[in-house]
Amino acid sequence: MFTQKTVLAFAVLIGASSVALADTSYFQQGEKLQAGDQIDVGMVRADQGGTLEIYSFHCGSKGELLGTEDLLPGVNSDVRVDVGIGVPGEILAVINKDGQEMAYKIFTVE
Repeated sequence: MFTQKTVLAFAVLIGASSVALADTSYFQQGEKLQAGDQIDVGMVRADQGGTLEIYSFHCGSKGELLGTEDLLPGVNSDVRVDVGIGVPGEILAVINKDGQEMAYKIFTVE
C-alpha cells in the first residue's frame, strides 16, 4: 500500500521529468561575433529543430531579417548564416520553430 510519502515522491519525480522534457534551445557562443558576409554563431542547440533567423537590432528593437539557416533537432555545430554584407553593431539571433520563438540572443558584431 502506498503511503503519503511514496505518493509525494512519485509526484516530485513526475514533476521533475516534465521539467526535463521542456525545450532547452540555446546559443553557446559568447556575446561578440566577427563581421563578414557570414555570421558564425558557433554551436546552437535546437531541441525541435527549426530555423535560425538573424535580424538587425537597433535601440532595443528587432529590425529587418538579414538571413536564415535551417537547424536540425539537437546540437548544430559551426552554424553560419549568410547575411550578404558585413553587419557592424548589434544583431538579434532567434531560434524559430513553426512561428514560435524558442530562444534568442543579442550579439555584438565587430
